[in-house]
Amino acid sequence: LVASEIQISPDLKLPIASEILDWMHETEAGMAIMIDSYAHGEGQKHSIFDEDKRPDTVVGIGSTEKSREILEGIGTSLLKQGVVGGMTGVMLGESRRRKVDSLAIIAESGGEFSGGGIPDARAAARIIECLDGLLPAVKLDPEPLLEEAKRIEGQIREMMALHLNSESDVVSAPNTMYG
Repeated sequence: LVASEIQISPDLKLPIASEILDWMHETEAGMAIMIDSYAHGEGQKHSIFDEDKRPDTVVGIGSTEKSREILEGIGTSLLKQGVVGGMTGVMLGESRRRKVDSLAIIAESGGEFSGGGIPDARAAARIIECLDGLLPAVKLDPEPLLEEAKRIEGQIREMMALHLNSESDVVSAPNTMYG
């Protein structure tokens, strides 16, 4: 497992991907599985409170025909067109070039709160459901994440209601320093 919560500098992405793939070759690792998220397009913003599970909220990308078949086998829709950036994109591209089986499961995340540092537990739960199909010996339960999503969403609703109510009570400040 390789995890990163930081943005990797563009000039380091290919060297890191190459090292990981070299290590996979040396240790005879079977496949690289990456998880990531993508933001909604401007015209498609949804609230994090949307509970729909449209089929396009999770997509898969495979570097080889075998990895695409695996994704289809667990019921993940394949990305038909688009650009995958970051380390996921570099890993997939380098895997394809080297003919290494790699796949990425990418969940739609964000909505009107994207970029605000609010975790998207629903997106994580959708990824967990896909990973559960890939790992038959391990039972991955998305329910704790869904409960966390409900808790976070409740807190956000409360803060928004409080903020909206307090805005109507605020007396406006003078327009000038001496006003």
